[in-house]
Amino acid sequence: MADTSKYGKYIITEFKPKKAAPWDPKFTLDELIPLMYLDANIVKGAFYVDSGWMLPAFAKELRGEEHVHEFDEVIAFFGSDPKNPHDLGAVADVKIGGEVHRVTRSCLIFVPKGIKHGPIDFIKIDRPIIHFACGTGSQYFS
Repeated sequence: MADTSKYGKYIITEFKPKKAAPWDPKFTLDELIPLMYLDANIVKGAFYVDSGWMLPAFAKELRGEEHVHEFDEVIAFFGSDPKNPHDLGAVADVKIGGEVHRVTRSCLIFVPKGIKHGPIDFIKIDRPIIHFACGTGSQYFS
């Protein structure tokens, strides 16, 4: 049954994939399970939001390429151990503005618009990671 309420259209319950960017890594469902994606193509006026589960097999090779957005972006990685949620359960090298930063704890990464970032190299993943990203642009890539 269609939602005919005024605000029901703002509740997204089904995954709708984003348009792939040239720098996007390719992955299989044993590496990354997409959860939800939102942008202005799905809900008029929305900014982009992406989420998924990164699985241990994701760490097998370098992912993505250096790129830049014309909007601010937040990239998040959260550990999945409920007894120690700040332990990422992984080791990743994150490149921002040419600097490489080693990440081993749950984190939010703020990338200001115009700053080159990527790739993010997961050296190892011991248990699933909750991944979340959002940006003030209407789409991740147009």
